[in-house]
Amino acid sequence: MSCPNTSAKSVEANVFLATENRLLRDTLARLLRKQAGIRVAGMVASIDNLSGQVVESACDTVLTDFSPGSSNAPLVRNLHEERPQLKIILIGMEDDPDTFLKAIHLGPVVMC
Repeated sequence: MSCPNTSAKSVEANVFLATENRLLRDTLARLLRKQAGIRVAGMVASIDNLSGQVVESACDTVLTDFSPGSSNAPLVRNLHEERPQLKIILIGMEDDPDTFLKAIHLGPVVMC
């Protein structure tokens, strides 16, 4: 399966992790730091002031487990509206690590 909008040029993904679960956050950070082409630009446990922290981190991708149906959904939507070029990846329980890493590199913004 080929993916749209990919190029042969390798570009580093600057990922900001936003998840309340410390174990998940730390595990994701370790996993991503081991991958070539991915830099962890920042991490946060609370969505408070997420927009300011994302801007400060100069990231291009936000990886979060704050689901569209949660009370945090309006804040994630506002972030998307403020920075439409920002890729926002909402993670769930994906069993395939290759699919997960591919999403980090390519992940379009998907808001429900």
